Amino acid sequence: MEKRRVVVPPAWQNDYDMDVSVFALCAEEFLNNIPSNVSELKKRSDWPSWEEAIKEELRSLEMNKTWTLVELPAGKQLIDNKWVFKMKKNSDGVVERYKARLVARGFKQRLRFDFTETYSPVAKMST
Repeated sequence: MEKRRVVVPPAWQNDYDMDVSVFALCAEEFLNNIPSNVSELKKRSDWPSWEEAIKEELRSLEMNKTWTLVELPAGKQLIDNKWVFKMKKNSDGVVERYKARLVARGFKQRLRFDFTETYSPVAKMST
C-alpha cells in the first residue's frame, strides 16, 4: 500500500478566502469588457440590450413576489444590493442574450448581529 503525504496549507492562508472561482468571474468580465455598474453601461452602444435585461430581472422579482419594501428597523444595518451583468454567447461566440441579476452584498453582515439573517430579493426558502 502506497503512503500518501498529507498536504497542509500554510497557516497564513487561514486569514484569507482562497476561492479561485472569484478570479475566474473577474477574468471573464475583463475579457468580455462587461462594466460593473449601470452608469458605465449607459455609455455603451449596447445599452438598450442591458436596459432590457435589467427590466426583465425587475419584472421577474415583482412577478415572483420575492421581496417587500419595508422601513429599515431602528438599530439595523442595511445590506445593500449590486447588479451583476453577463453576456450569454452561443457556440460561435455571438452574444445571444444579456443577463442582469440583482444580488445582495451579504459580506457586509456581521457575526452575532445579523449573520444568520437573509436579506436578498433573490432568496427563496426552497433553494
